[in-house]
Amino acid sequence: MLEITEHNFSQISLSKIIDKVPDVLLQGAKLLQSKTSKECLLYVMNDIREDTHYFDLKKRLRDGKYTYKTEFATRQQLEKLSHI
Repeated sequence: MLEITEHNFSQISLSKIIDKVPDVLLQGAKLLQSKTSKECLLYVMNDIREDTHYFDLKKRLRDGKYTYKTEFATRQQLEKLSHI
């Protein structure tokens, strides 16, 4: 399993991708970028996997030429990523 720390990943603000980030994404999604490969990990709470804002975020990531992998997470897992 990949170890995610502030030494090997940095958090990308969703406001760089979406002008007005909806609350559902602010609280339910984190975008991390590898410091070595520039690939991204999109962590999304299971609760919003069917939300239209999530689909819009994925489309904007593709349009912005981001290479990313989606991981579904619990609220507790997302909270652990907040320090990055």
